[in-house]
Amino acid sequence: MAIDLKLIYEQWLAESVSGPYKGFINQQTFSSNATSTEFYSVKMERMVYAASPLERRHFLINLEFNDRVTSYFEQYAITPSVSLQLAKKYGLRHHLNGKAIVTVDALVFYSCEQFAEFHSVKSDEDIHKFISEELCDETMTRLEEKLLIEKMSSERYGVSWIPIRDADAPKIKFKNLEALYAGNNATKEDRKRLSDFFLAFCKKITAITSDIRFVDIQKDLSKLLDLSLDSIRKIFSLLAWNKVIEFSLDEFLEPTSMIRVDTFRVFPERLEKCIQKEASKSMMHYRL
Repeated sequence: MAIDLKLIYEQWLAESVSGPYKGFINQQTFSSNATSTEFYSVKMERMVYAASPLERRHFLINLEFNDRVTSYFEQYAITPSVSLQLAKKYGLRHHLNGKAIVTVDALVFYSCEQFAEFHSVKSDEDIHKFISEELCDETMTRLEEKLLIEKMSSERYGVSWIPIRDADAPKIKFKNLEALYAGNNATKEDRKRLSDFFLAFCKKITAITSDIRFVDIQKDLSKLLDLSLDSIRKIFSLLAWNKVIEFSLDEFLEPTSMIRVDTFRVFPERLEKCIQKEASKSMMHYRL
């Protein structure tokens, strides 16, 4: 029985437009053992499916935490009318011999009006370097053919095709953001203390005269504000997630990290917006 890719695509597109977006590939339709995962996107306010650890790192670092990104749609399907035509024109093998839709890992929109990109996330450092129409005259792997279809399809869509490599989503930066993301699980009571914590935190770090362990700062604030150490950590993470407090994400911040007078940057002008945003947020379990 012939597979009608056009019908499959149109059904997916209709469901995506009428209801909450769900990537063409998701936890229900595809599983790559322990490498795939779903997490709740704070930016998109829905579950997001990452097919690999690198995708998850890229989504969190470069999309979730990037203020320039207004929205993104993972596992985005390319219309078969484009991908099949390109495959035929250039003599390429379509995905699974034309029996499956070609997807890109993410369609990303930026705050610049009408500016969007296709992101292709692959861990191989070199696989993207030579993806061009010139490859059509050579023997290509299936992956190279798929990437070439992605790239040429992006031109038909009028968007840029951006290769994402392992180095574009550093593990240390992800580890820091993973900790900050956990701040979204702060309780309602903790969220009511954002202002108190911020004022006490600012006083504490401006009074630093010599390097001090991060955990010692947290313990002092716990006593001062009569909050548990867990609450202190979540409130800090929540303020850092909202960029009211900033620090270098290129160095892992852990309890034993030595804090210098210039380790943190604080932005009082962002506090009120953060408080209002968090007050209106529905309570749920945020997980990566």
